[in-house]
Amino acid sequence: MPQKVNDKKTIDTEVLVVGMGGSGTAAAMSAAETMYAANGKDPSKVSVLAIDKAGKYGGTSCITADTMGINAPVYQETYYGGKDYVDADEMMADWQDFTMGDAKQPLLDLFFNESGNTIDWLISHGFDYGEGTTEGQGWGFGGPQPGFTSRDKFCVKFQYTGQGYGNWKKETGEMFDSIIEDYVELGGEYMLEVEATDLIYDQATNTVTGVKAVGYDGTEYTINAKKVITATGGFSNNAELQKEYLSNEYYPLNGSWLMYGMTQNDGKIFQSALDIGAGTYNIGMPPMVHLQGAPVTLHEYPVEIVGDENDVGFWSKLPRRNSLNDFPNALAGATYGLQVNMKGERFSNEAGTFQTWKSGPRYYTIWSDDFFQSVKAGGLPVSFNDDLTCQGGIDAGKPIAEVYELIDLCVDRGIAYKADTLEELAKVLNMEPSVLSDNVKRYNAAVAGGEDKDFGKDAGNLTMKIGDKGPFYAFVGASYIYSTVGGLDVNTSLQVLGSDNATPINGLYAVGTDCLGVLFSEQREYVTYGGAAQGWAYTSGRLAGKAAVEALK
Repeated sequence: MPQKVNDKKTIDTEVLVVGMGGSGTAAAMSAAETMYAANGKDPSKVSVLAIDKAGKYGGTSCITADTMGINAPVYQETYYGGKDYVDADEMMADWQDFTMGDAKQPLLDLFFNESGNTIDWLISHGFDYGEGTTEGQGWGFGGPQPGFTSRDKFCVKFQYTGQGYGNWKKETGEMFDSIIEDYVELGGEYMLEVEATDLIYDQATNTVTGVKAVGYDGTEYTINAKKVITATGGFSNNAELQKEYLSNEYYPLNGSWLMYGMTQNDGKIFQSALDIGAGTYNIGMPPMVHLQGAPVTLHEYPVEIVGDENDVGFWSKLPRRNSLNDFPNALAGATYGLQVNMKGERFSNEAGTFQTWKSGPRYYTIWSDDFFQSVKAGGLPVSFNDDLTCQGGIDAGKPIAEVYELIDLCVDRGIAYKADTLEELAKVLNMEPSVLSDNVKRYNAAVAGGEDKDFGKDAGNLTMKIGDKGPFYAFVGASYIYSTVGGLDVNTSLQVLGSDNATPINGLYAVGTDCLGVLFSEQREYVTYGGAAQGWAYTSGRLAGKAAVEALK
């Protein structure tokens, strides 16, 4: 533990980038190379500083998988005879339809026109998206691929190499090492474990002139800058800001959401921008949810190795593991089960792609005792592969003699509830008993008939009827978010706009999920084309870094 000091330091720089995730790293690199080229390729003339509160660069971008790019020129030339391989006009119409016309059109145009060039630019700095093909292929084959659902036919998803056949998390980290090496070689500088806390703002001229920051050792910094680019990743690790801003008339979003990923995006600079009068765009839209599980992780049970060098985990690439610690995660994420919201209403296709957000931060899965009797004797009906805690998951068909011991533990931890009747269970959960009962009856009818008329769940997942006899159980599920989506309003130069959503705040730019809301709508969730947030992070960062340096003239 370093000794705390009471030191104060002042740093002067031309361009300051706050945050070194994907968007901040791209912004810093772009600013450095633009300034380097404008000053006769003299690195001593480059005055760009990037800071991050973490002890590493890369942020949540290091643990994500995909980058969206539309018609990347290098892939056009190499694999498609120089022609477009995506009908951008058709995709634009599809995006506009999905976001119900609420996306900010000039920013959407910017993204469509520049995201392909960003893929080329990232490759030039050491990123590797694998070899392309004449048409999109499946997970991990390289090159542009289609998205996550049947409607996502556009080949715009670029996955980092190593997926499906290597340790791609490690390789992604190495790609960030490469771009940071290029950045430093051009004269860029960075400081880790330095947290920006407040923007320095001159109200008389409506200008941001730097930030106040604090180092891990207690050093207080005043960093003066002519241009400040905020790349702090939104406010997904700030429960108070979530409760204040994640609310709209369309969905029950209000509450505290759990995170999957880096947790340094606590919204300090985001709030500071709001405090000086920054405007927002779609601030209340649903956050980015890709994973679900129990809100509490168990650690009481051992982790058992069940695989070998030919049977490895997808995330770890180590011999595959199983652990009963993942029991509550398996129930929270069961595609064959019944999920209800906090009112007791079924709210989505449980086997759909990224759907649990529709209930807000929490939901419940409902079970009857006959299910757990079958689990005790014959195990889970479907294998659970752990994407959340990486303890291994649970293979199907393995009897779980400890099932009631596990249930009692979950009840003790507040992530499961038990009652003798559905009516009593509803009362425990503060639901109207008739609502839960009616939804259970309707779901059971869908299972019996093999057809889900409400949400279109496929027959293969319509297998788990809720029995007539108690006890009955509710397991708590949580939607884990990568990031908030709605954010600050910006123009096509990525300048932050004031509360009138028209006048730029001088000297202040926003990139990545700090301003991702300009592409979306409060009426709909985050898109499933694949890698939209990362594509915007790198593209907005690249463009903002260049724009900030050019504005210095």
